[in-house]
Amino acid sequence: MSSRLLLLYGLVALALVQCTAGGHPPHHKGKVAVLLRFDTYEYPLKQKADGKACNATHPDQYCSPAFRVVFIPPTEKETPNVTRFGGTNSTYANRKSIRFEHWLAKGLRNPLQYSLNEWKHYPVINLTITTNDFNATNLLGNQSFKLSWVREPERSEHSAKWHPIHVHLLKDQLKLKLSIKVFYKGRHLYWLLEKLIADIQMKHMRNDYLLDSYAGPRAGAQVHTSTTSEPGNETCTSTVTTEISPTPTNTTMVTKTERKTTSIHNTTTDPTTPNGTTTMATTTPSPPILTIGEIIGIAVGSFFFILIIIGVIVAVYLYRSRIFQGYSQMPN
Repeated sequence: MSSRLLLLYGLVALALVQCTAGGHPPHHKGKVAVLLRFDTYEYPLKQKADGKACNATHPDQYCSPAFRVVFIPPTEKETPNVTRFGGTNSTYANRKSIRFEHWLAKGLRNPLQYSLNEWKHYPVINLTITTNDFNATNLLGNQSFKLSWVREPERSEHSAKWHPIHVHLLKDQLKLKLSIKVFYKGRHLYWLLEKLIADIQMKHMRNDYLLDSYAGPRAGAQVHTSTTSEPGNETCTSTVTTEISPTPTNTTMVTKTERKTTSIHNTTTDPTTPNGTTTMATTTPSPPILTIGEIIGIAVGSFFFILIIIGVIVAVYLYRSRIFQGYSQMPN
């Protein structure tokens, strides 16, 4: 416990130094990164949205999907970002299914990376899929979705989780799987401090529970249900059931948590694709855990903090030694 307290004191001091040097808290401030990863594509048909063949000269060939992604920031001060790749003269020509790799095209990495000056609700991603080229007559489908399920970006890229997005177009014949990750850019000592405090608090709560259990808890079961909702966003119902045996030495706690999330997004679908739908799966964040990288960061920060303390002690010692030496050389 003493080592953790030492690390805690070191992080507090370093966080204060960073704050006085112009650092900013992670919440609601700082640049935000949005990563959009293309995973898989599947379209077994050989025709466009208007019913015509994808390749007029070779009707038996599959379509050559071309993708256009428009990232629309929530503020007018930031310019939308447009990305195009695929089509006839690409590796995606005449493909029934695609598993996207690290490169979407020459000089274009997967995932696509977008940047926001700060997090404001909510950026929008517009996705258009055509065949052969980006001519409107070659349309396969169009979909827009708002990142309204992201209430707050994650604190770092390492702690952020990929959120899968399933895009279904052309009566569910065209299936595209994407993944999105949203997090604050850079790493801050505030985040490491918060995780360390949360870890210590969790251990204290566990110890308190063990002490209470040995004191003789009352037998029975307690059920707590809480429901939170926000118009237009999501409804979350959480049920926690705790069962305690009557014997103090054989205390058992069973916790069940059910989370039902329904997200409603503003969706724009092309008139030729009335059945275009977008479904999003969200993951419940895990409890804060110190990762290997964060432990290394804490160790390095504590090391420099100890070096600073040693330097101050040595400087004071040398300064006082010089004064005493001056007194000893003074004539009587």
